[in-house]
Amino acid sequence: KDQKGKKMITFPLFLTKDFAEFIGYVIGDGHIEKRYVEITNEDPEIIKRFAELSKILFNITPGIKKDKRTKNLYKIILSSSTIVKIFKIFELTPGKKGKALQIPKHIMLSDNETIRSFIRAYFDCDSYAAKNKRLIELTSESQIIIQQTNMLLKRLGILSTISKKIINNISY
Repeated sequence: KDQKGKKMITFPLFLTKDFAEFIGYVIGDGHIEKRYVEITNEDPEIIKRFAELSKILFNITPGIKKDKRTKNLYKIILSSSTIVKIFKIFELTPGKKGKALQIPKHIMLSDNETIRSFIRAYFDCDSYAAKNKRLIELTSESQIIIQQTNMLLKRLGILSTISKKIINNISY
C-alpha cells in the first residue's frame, strides 16, 4: 500500500507464470499512466482473464468501462500507483510504448513455462491468424520486441521469420 492507498495490495515475490501472462497483456494491449494500468480489448475471455489475474496477483478488482470507439471495446483499469511503481522494475513505465518497447529481462531469462504464459497473452493481444494459411502474424512498431519474440519462439522450438510491413506509409 502506498502513502495515499486505502487498500493493501498483494504482489508476487518472484516472476510467476500468472504475472508473466499479466505482463503479456499489458505489453500487448495495455497502457500505463502514473496512477493506473489498463488494457483495452474486445475479447470477453481476455477481459475476464485479465480481471482474474488482477485479483489473484494484486488482490484488486479492476474497473471495467465501455470504450466508445467500437461496439464491443472495453477498458479494464487497475487503479494503483503502487503497481505502476513496481512495473518500473520490469522496465515498463508510464507513457507511450512505441519503438523502444521491450520484453522485460526477467521474462527473457525465465523458464520455458513462464515464457509460454507471456507469449500466449502477448499474442492474444497483438497477433493475427491468417485464414486459409498456416501463418500467425505479429506486428509491432518496436523492432526490439520483434527480435526478442523471434528469439523466444526459437527457444521454444517454434520457427519464425521476420519481414517488414507497410501500414499507412509506416514501416513495421
